[in-house]
Amino acid sequence: MKETPLACWIENDCLVIKIGINALAFVAANCEYFWDGESGIDVPTVKVIDKSLFAKEVRRYLAAEEEDGSTLLTKTIEQAIINAVEDGCEGVDHDD
Repeated sequence: MKETPLACWIENDCLVIKIGINALAFVAANCEYFWDGESGIDVPTVKVIDKSLFAKEVRRYLAAEEEDGSTLLTKTIEQAIINAVEDGCEGVDHDD
């Protein structure tokens, strides 16, 4: 389970988004944002040393509420909805 790559599917009428903590740490370790670009070494400047604790921290930031009650996760879902509808997705009435 720790190696589960980022995935998204429908299960029992729920949209499920899942990533194992090892996969999450891999994503963090390979995030270009954290590469310093100055050392001449193509390695990130951060290293996840406690994957479970790191996953809890990422979850905390995904769920952290702003003043209007929104979270990074709700904004991400909302943007995905907007993209789907604007692209003419099925399952909605585009005439209204």
